[in-house]
Amino acid sequence: MRLISAIRIKNSDHGARGIENALLTQSYSFSAARRVGRATDPPPPIFSGKLQPSLPTYILFFIADRNRTAQSQVITSARRYSTKVKPPPAMSMHLHLLVLATLLSFLPIHESFIVSLGGTDNLAKYRNLTGQSFQVIVTGNNQNWFSVWGTDIYTDSSSVAAAAVHAGVLLNGQTGTLTVTLLSAQTSYLATTRNAVNSQSSGSSAGSFCFGSLSSPTNLMSYRGQVGRMFPFLLQGVKSNATVYGTDIYGDQSNLAAAAVHSGVLSVGQTRIIIVTILAGQNSYVGSSRNNVTSLPLGVWNGSFSFFQLASPSTLDPYQALVGRSFPVLLSGGFTSWVGGSDIYSTNSDLRSASVHAGVRAQGQTAIVIVTILAGQSSYLSTTLNGVESSSFGSWAASFCFGTLSSPTNLMSYRNQTGRMFAFLLQGVNSNATVYGTDIYGDQSNLAAAAVHSGVLSVGQTRIIIVTILAGQNSYAGSSRNNVTSLPLGVWNGSFSFFQLTSPSTLDPYQALVGRSFPVLLSGTAESWVGGSDIYSTNSDISTASVHAGVRAKGQTAIVIVTILAGQSSYLSTSRNQVQSWSFGSWATSFCFGSLSSPTNLMSYRSQVGRMFAFLLQGVNSNAAVYGTDIYGDQSNVAAAAVHSGVLSVGQTQIIIVTILAGQNWYVGSSRNNITSLPLGVWNGSFSFFQLISPSTLDPYQALVGRSFPVLLSGGFTSWVGGSDIYSTNSDLPSASVHAGVRAKGQSAIVIVTILAGQSSYLSTTLNGVESSSFDSWAASFCFGTLSSPTNLMSYRNQTGRMFAFLLQGVNSNATVYGTDIYGDQSNLAAAAVHSGVLSVGQTRIIIVTILAGQNSYVGSSRNNVTSLPLGVWNGSFSFFQLASPSTLDPYQALVGRSFPVLLSGGYIGFVGGSDIYSTNSDLPSASVHAGVRAKGQTAIVIVTILAGQSSYLSTTINGVSSSSFDAWGASFCFGSLSSPTNLTSYRSQAGRMFAFLLQGVKSNATVYGTDIYGDQSNLAAAAVHSGVLPVGQTQIIIVTILAGQKSYVGSSRNNITSLPLGGWNGSFSFFQLTSPPNLVDYRCQVGRAIPFLVTADVWNSVWGTGIYTDDSDLGAAAVHNGVILNGVTYIVIVNILPGISGYSGSTKNGITSYSSSDSPGSYSFVNTSYPTGCALY
Repeated sequence: MRLISAIRIKNSDHGARGIENALLTQSYSFSAARRVGRATDPPPPIFSGKLQPSLPTYILFFIADRNRTAQSQVITSARRYSTKVKPPPAMSMHLHLLVLATLLSFLPIHESFIVSLGGTDNLAKYRNLTGQSFQVIVTGNNQNWFSVWGTDIYTDSSSVAAAAVHAGVLLNGQTGTLTVTLLSAQTSYLATTRNAVNSQSSGSSAGSFCFGSLSSPTNLMSYRGQVGRMFPFLLQGVKSNATVYGTDIYGDQSNLAAAAVHSGVLSVGQTRIIIVTILAGQNSYVGSSRNNVTSLPLGVWNGSFSFFQLASPSTLDPYQALVGRSFPVLLSGGFTSWVGGSDIYSTNSDLRSASVHAGVRAQGQTAIVIVTILAGQSSYLSTTLNGVESSSFGSWAASFCFGTLSSPTNLMSYRNQTGRMFAFLLQGVNSNATVYGTDIYGDQSNLAAAAVHSGVLSVGQTRIIIVTILAGQNSYAGSSRNNVTSLPLGVWNGSFSFFQLTSPSTLDPYQALVGRSFPVLLSGTAESWVGGSDIYSTNSDISTASVHAGVRAKGQTAIVIVTILAGQSSYLSTSRNQVQSWSFGSWATSFCFGSLSSPTNLMSYRSQVGRMFAFLLQGVNSNAAVYGTDIYGDQSNVAAAAVHSGVLSVGQTQIIIVTILAGQNWYVGSSRNNITSLPLGVWNGSFSFFQLISPSTLDPYQALVGRSFPVLLSGGFTSWVGGSDIYSTNSDLPSASVHAGVRAKGQSAIVIVTILAGQSSYLSTTLNGVESSSFDSWAASFCFGTLSSPTNLMSYRNQTGRMFAFLLQGVNSNATVYGTDIYGDQSNLAAAAVHSGVLSVGQTRIIIVTILAGQNSYVGSSRNNVTSLPLGVWNGSFSFFQLASPSTLDPYQALVGRSFPVLLSGGYIGFVGGSDIYSTNSDLPSASVHAGVRAKGQTAIVIVTILAGQSSYLSTTINGVSSSSFDAWGASFCFGSLSSPTNLTSYRSQAGRMFAFLLQGVKSNATVYGTDIYGDQSNLAAAAVHSGVLPVGQTQIIIVTILAGQKSYVGSSRNNITSLPLGGWNGSFSFFQLTSPPNLVDYRCQVGRAIPFLVTADVWNSVWGTGIYTDDSDLGAAAVHNGVILNGVTYIVIVNILPGISGYSGSTKNGITSYSSSDSPGSYSFVNTSYPTGCALY
């Protein structure tokens, strides 16, 4: 027997009843000796064999360890103990105490008992009191940390003083009375550092203890502030009328005893001490049936617990038998060892390192994390996350993930976890559950039904399924699999897959999965072989291909989706994102990045111009609108368009590859394969069923006349090009594309080509640094861009100078046309084609059109039963003449009255005859510089009109080009198109220029001002009749010279038209063409006419007269003498032709001396003699 305690009997508890009450509480307290009395009582004397009568009574007990049956027998005896204890003699008191101590040796120690630890500072000697609670008086000591094993639950060999500091119930050096509970042996003890005390881990120990007393709470909601702590509870197992939430990890509102039965740590009706670990709240809790208790699923809940004690294992291999179980582990330290896998890890992985890799704790952080043991995987993924590189390898017997199992209905709450893999406990269903997508599912899909659709789960089967969370997709394909029909879906912000992430080098091992889509994790550089572009051969290095495709950057780690496709007959070579892919022939299978989908239309793919996509389509032809031919508007029904294009039959389902293209200005309608597509104007997105190719020439495609398709071009321009805008098919295609301006040199670009019939000639131009060649016919030609059938060409205004091919059907009724040869772009294109003569009514064919700048006026005419209307200024025009670059216009002399565009370039090196009105043998490029319609060296499209031959051609020096004067030539031309203006007020800025107009003579309701020199507000056609150059009712081309305004205009009656006089007016014109005669002897027959001349001052020639000059006087010298021009300049001056007079007076004016003369057969005077006329200065 050992003296181990003193029982304190409170003042109010004297007697047997007080002793009995103290005993029945079954609580223990440790102390060397504890006095009974008030807190203010002096300390008891040192024990000397007797008690001081003046002090509170002390009863010393000698208690031996006995069983509970014997202890309960003593309680009855204690009740008979006298309630009045009188102080006996010292020796008698000792005998009484000895007897009483012997009796009480059979009693349990009461919580009020203070038990002395003696010199051992541990509880090893009390380990047979499992389940008992009592008190100890302890002084905290953190110096004994090396004698502490465990956390919250300590080995009974641990230093109580150091454990108290570690547990946080005492400070170092603080003395206090603590309640402890003795527990059974544990299989392991957790090492942690708390309150500057490092506890140690240990294997199994014979006994353990915790601080605090046992309790039996209904739930653990009041323990939320104790996350990470372990507590023992005395529980009796129940299963009925008790709600439990979760599995392994339980919501803290769960009935604790029922949860213990569900977890398997307690049987129904069994009472035992159960240790619980308090955990943080979880996002979800999975329901399950275990041990005849069904737990409920639960969403987010703020507190949880587990019946697994915390452990800090290095690996989870010892837990391989716990597949499907979730439990907490306490992890700390850095990452120093091997990790296998990513998200799903092999159980031989270093757990601490894996936790840092997974991001569930930071390096060096101490944290409680939950792990779930999973079945072994066939492979494990290698990634580098959070500074930890995991390894890939083959199968391992078991795996694990961080976090608990759950059974969500859908995965919308997992969107922010893109790229992560999660394990869920699912039971397969197929009814009343909506699924979107195939292989890649929208995250609003019913998860369990999607698992059945994917084939990883059977209906009614319950198992753990691993899911990879993916980013949202632009579209999802519907399909029927395993008796579950999934629905198609457009853009959706989250998705998932039942394929685990892998990082294969190529996809050849997946050739059997044609039509399946799955995610892969790719990383590293891009330094290996790639075959194809967008559609790649499965022997391509997938990491390099992903950089080429732009789905990840070089060196970036990214999850991408791939779809296995059937083999292709050829693969496209491109250079993208600094990766060069290769072209080659067939390969057994191919793949693309992204998932299969079945979109109704492709409007959501507009941002993907130039990319090729695989879609799962079923051919349809009814109630489905299609716009375009070969190149389709992206609002078209894609399945119907596939039938129209011929790549799919009605009712047939197959994977179809589509190339996304930029929007087109026009889409042509047609009937193919029992589907009629509609024409369409400008539309911002399009697509084609032709896969991209990169041919060097289009000769192999000559049979596709009328078909449009995209080609991918790159590189410079190194070879021959024939034509301009319309090219021969033997042209080098990359060079032609640079010439046409559809791509820059060195740029990679997708362009659309249309195969056309052969042309009789091809234009030579130098554009964008590429010189094309002119030559004669070739069997087929092509243009860049698609065929279309626009109603008018107003949308083509910004394409001035370009030639386009259109598919037109000739019409002539209810269609308005403006202009002749050069048409206003608001004209009905098909009717204009008939008017021009390039198309017959009802005929359908490809017509080439040249887009031109707007004209100041457009002349109306009747041709081919189509009457076109005249028009004033209009900002856009076109012509059915193809551009040519003739050196002269002599070959076009038969086209008198026709206007057409020509493309001119270079300098001026040839003969030019005339000014404004040129002879057709003139060098056309030089004449264009002279006329100012283009600058020297500039390349420009200009319009020319062929005119009748002139009796003389004016010599001038303009824009650095000197033209020659000479006599008649068979035909002439002017720059610009014919027009029929009512008056010429809009031409004032063109003073001194000559223009050709198409006029029909009129005389009624038309006002004319002036004679010979007309005010520009005059009706032009009536003035032409008045001037005598045009009969009434006759239509012909009339040449007019624009003049400056005059101070006055004289009225007269001529040709049945009376013109009115007019004062000062700011603009005028004349029907006389400008000439530069040395004198006016040849004009004696024009007496009474006012005629404009182009005069250059000359002070060295002879002049006779003053004011009125003899007609043999030098015109230039007379003009200076008269003061109408300055010496050394060239002006247009207006001269009145006069008859001869009897005498002419000489004088000296403006530095010139004129002579007197007696008479002359003819004379002339200058209009506006008091000042220079202000006509155009050359």
